[in-house]
Amino acid sequence: MFPCRFLSTWVIWLYATTVYIEGLGNQPTRNFRCPLIPKWTHLLESIDSNSGLVQGGAFEAAKLGLRDSLAAALDPLAEAFNCSIGIAAAYRVLAIAYAAGGEVLEATDKHGYRRAHQVSLRMMHVGMNWLTHAFVVKGKNDGYWVDESDWPITIQQMNDEQTAIQNAILKAGPHGHSPSWEDVPKDYRDNNISIAIVTMCDYPKDHVLPKYSMSNKDLYSKRHGYRVLAEHKRDDPSRPHAWAKISLMLKHVQQRTADWLLWFDCDTYFMDLSRTLESILYKFGSKVSSDGRRVLNDDFHMLIQEDHAMLNTGVFFVRSSEWAAKMLAQVYGPSDSPWIHHPWWENAAFSHWFLGSNYQKLAEENHSEFMNQAVSDMDGIYPEEVVVAPQVDFNSYHPITSRIFQHDTWEPGRQPATPVSESGLCCRQIRACFFGCATGFFAHSRERSVRQLLSDNVPD
Repeated sequence: MFPCRFLSTWVIWLYATTVYIEGLGNQPTRNFRCPLIPKWTHLLESIDSNSGLVQGGAFEAAKLGLRDSLAAALDPLAEAFNCSIGIAAAYRVLAIAYAAGGEVLEATDKHGYRRAHQVSLRMMHVGMNWLTHAFVVKGKNDGYWVDESDWPITIQQMNDEQTAIQNAILKAGPHGHSPSWEDVPKDYRDNNISIAIVTMCDYPKDHVLPKYSMSNKDLYSKRHGYRVLAEHKRDDPSRPHAWAKISLMLKHVQQRTADWLLWFDCDTYFMDLSRTLESILYKFGSKVSSDGRRVLNDDFHMLIQEDHAMLNTGVFFVRSSEWAAKMLAQVYGPSDSPWIHHPWWENAAFSHWFLGSNYQKLAEENHSEFMNQAVSDMDGIYPEEVVVAPQVDFNSYHPITSRIFQHDTWEPGRQPATPVSESGLCCRQIRACFFGCATGFFAHSRERSVRQLLSDNVPD
């Protein structure tokens, strides 16, 4: 048994879960939530036994056991959605195995400690996607369907444990990649690369959001000379709207419309109109060349960000490259892709493509030995072409969403903000107020149309 001081909250809870599952005996109750076939009853038994290994400090054995169980449960992938709550529970225990093992290293190996938690956090992100499917699709948005199941998982536990893991990482740096040029000027320009902004605003004709959105994007792009590539109808009506971003980005990557493309959701605003897109790219993906110039890394093809819960693809950069074209095509997938109707649509598909094999790839990693050779504690978690920036640098949220899941909240000087995408008077007013902040309110707007939008939609 490992020392009591390492018994964090989640490991203590695992003990209680083991006692509960053992009390069920060999017969799953009516709250099993999955087909009563050996594939899923064996998964529950594996989670139980590997939880016991984590409690006893046998973290490496638990990782290997859960690796093998997940490999069986995820084959074939489409069938795994029949027991998404079980997959989520397995990922949760696996994440705890990494985090608890990392805690043991804290006093002697800070780098190994961070590495363990970086891996753990992404296991949580994958698990959260499976849990979201279970909650929304299987449970019909009923939290009790998840919380009162036979599986060792609740929604609140996942949120609390993910917060604890993030806080452990943040004690000594960001929970993504470290900047390559921390103090890049916010108005930095590189006239040798072209950048285009891609968006889709497929809303009813009388909806005010596209007016706000396109006015904001036009103001920003005209200021810096970027192209805006906007469409208003998705090319494949058989898929939910969110998938249009993948097909649109793939089209422009294949056509080499610009050197770099920024996807920007319709409900997202540029809040700091003076900050350039180059400054963000160079902050995270640049190096000093042999002649002393700043250049973008050759192997840098994508810049993304994660919010408090998971990867968020509401805003992301891709280079027009063969790697990006292949990645986007595979994320989009065939017409029968099991991700098409996932509640997080393409977001979950991206996460699976980036992180879905880590349970196998990283199972035997010795974190201390790995960090002796690694450049970054993020190496090998995402593909090497992908850089993860903090949410604060792009795509912070309005306060309401931020407080629900402790996401980064927009403040003046941050870029950009996602106000809110739901309907109703309150949401319309939030969008209008954030739009006003972005354009400098009434007095500072150079466009009469901007002033009119605000005066029409913000109450006195």
